[in-house]
Amino acid sequence: MRGRELDGFKTELESLVLKSALEKSQDAVVSEVQNVLDKVRSGKSLTLENGAVLLSQAASNSLEEMAQEARRLSLNHFGKSVVLYTPIYLSNYCINGCRYCNYGAEHDIKRRSLNETEIENEAKNVAATGLRQVLLLTGESDKHFDFEAICRAVEIISPYFDAVMIESYALSQSEYHRLKALGVLGITLYQETYDQERYEYLHPFGPKSDYDWRLGVPERVGNSGLRQLSLGVLMGLTNWRTDLIKLMAHGHYMQAHYPEMEFSFSLPRMIDFEGANFEALGIQSISDRDFVQAICVLRLVCPQFGMNLSTRETKQMRQALLSIGINKMSAGVSTEVGGHLNVENRGEEQFQISDHSSVSDVREMIFASGYQPIMRDWIKF
Repeated sequence: MRGRELDGFKTELESLVLKSALEKSQDAVVSEVQNVLDKVRSGKSLTLENGAVLLSQAASNSLEEMAQEARRLSLNHFGKSVVLYTPIYLSNYCINGCRYCNYGAEHDIKRRSLNETEIENEAKNVAATGLRQVLLLTGESDKHFDFEAICRAVEIISPYFDAVMIESYALSQSEYHRLKALGVLGITLYQETYDQERYEYLHPFGPKSDYDWRLGVPERVGNSGLRQLSLGVLMGLTNWRTDLIKLMAHGHYMQAHYPEMEFSFSLPRMIDFEGANFEALGIQSISDRDFVQAICVLRLVCPQFGMNLSTRETKQMRQALLSIGINKMSAGVSTEVGGHLNVENRGEEQFQISDHSSVSDVREMIFASGYQPIMRDWIKF
């Protein structure tokens, strides 16, 4: 039986405040949008309901004004710095039935896990690019890459980097505490979607099908003393406006209860893969305009949160979004297990990336945009 540590945010999902915000995102009118933008310009903090107004269809014609204010707040809080990192895929085994993911247990793909020698060689090759921050992805199978393997990978990789983040299957509070003791800086965890009915349909079997266990991860991370937490949803699994309101509510909740932590958001858009039928699954395509609106609103409602943009987006989109809120960006990315090794037997990629730029190319793009690429914003002593 898994321990049931605190999961207080579950009660927030049933709150009258959240329900009011959800209604406001559907019913807002143009005059309300302008009132909220006036509030932003006057330097006042926005409520969840204010954010819902800016996420509404009524606000879509005010996107330029929203982008200008998002840019101003980004400069106030983060200057022109953009932190660079890259993911390292340690394993692509999965025991979950996620209907929307190429790694799902029922898909016949090439799977593998890195051994200790390969993990170290992968770390050396990434470090040679100048990057000093990495995100370790473990796959979603504790049978093929268990918690002890995660800990050992951290021990192997840590000497090469100043900041190590983990994106894994949901762990217990004691396990997150142990990762902190090993020097891990933080955790990345997407709830995927906050719509519980939709979540349960999209995750029919496996440990990940436990909605409450996954929802409780951020609080278990906070209680463990880890420094950073990145939250997100997969854009397109359900109504994106509804998911964004709940994501912002989660961000506010975590910031209020764990003020010592640093938080960031990420909004990956769903990418189709061979053999998938997104239309049958009810997975929506998110337009560029809706995506920009979502990023602007997150910046306006949660101005102190970092904002990450992955290589799911094109080089042109990543460059365009620098000015309205992005301060973290992946570079030199491979979503294959062993993707930074000179080997033929790599594990199959999780999704096809859209920006294949090298680390040096991403740095040059950021410089050309008038921003400062940061290879390390955390130094170990």
